[in-house]
Amino acid sequence: MEKRFPLFRLPCLALQRTLMLYQPFKLAQLAIVSRRSKHIVEKLAKKVPFALGIAVIRGNLRLIVGTPADVQKCWLSDSTSSQQSDDGILFFNDNVPDEELEQVHTKQLAEIKMWISLVKNIFKAKECDAFLLFPYKELVRDTFDVLYNFNLKVAVSFYGTIDCSETFRDILIACSKSKSLEVATRHNSAWYKFDDSNGYAMDSLKIHFGDWVTLENLLSLRNCIRVELSCTFFNALEIMEFLKRWIEDSKMNYLSFPVATRLPFNFGNLKTYSNGQIVKGRYVE
Repeated sequence: MEKRFPLFRLPCLALQRTLMLYQPFKLAQLAIVSRRSKHIVEKLAKKVPFALGIAVIRGNLRLIVGTPADVQKCWLSDSTSSQQSDDGILFFNDNVPDEELEQVHTKQLAEIKMWISLVKNIFKAKECDAFLLFPYKELVRDTFDVLYNFNLKVAVSFYGTIDCSETFRDILIACSKSKSLEVATRHNSAWYKFDDSNGYAMDSLKIHFGDWVTLENLLSLRNCIRVELSCTFFNALEIMEFLKRWIEDSKMNYLSFPVATRLPFNFGNLKTYSNGQIVKGRYVE
């Protein structure tokens, strides 16, 4: 006969030290057992920082509850069925028929929403990392709706291909409220456009393969604190125009992009705007 350990009969200090060994998601599960367990977990949560992470990989979903370092490892393991793990909950949907996928996602997001509500209430989580790898377009929209419903500061990482063009457009619209965005997708398309009316004001924006970024895009990002671009092509006049607007009206403190242009570039034309006093401490490289 299996013997159960009388966890709640332990002295207060011993109980706290025992629960410190639990994974954060296990603590969240323990919190819904009873009022007493919820009270104990809430006291413990004040001593340890917790964060949320959500991964959308194709049509698969995963929610991770852990320390900020744990959430950085947000990935889908090789699994063949829906399951709960020590660090969160995984929904593996590669084998679900296409005609059933939307209904399945609705149920899964409802469960994820329940856990986010619990974790936000108990652990006072304020931020969430969102990892998007070749995500389904409809699933991206619904996922962002869930996250923003809880007023979470979302740090988004998106990785895709030319097939994700329409999905990326939706992500750009949704990410106007995000804390940060990192993008790695290569496709020179007019579809890729930051909407100036959305008022992008992220702490950090990093774009790999940014050959689609135009001067208009860059101007719509002037209220982001830190912007890093790679594989971009701006001519001298475009850079001059941006620097002028940057100095006049911008919250951006750091901008990095390669000087690779399709036209001859004259560094002498930039001397007017390279004075540190004029730029007021802002940094460009």
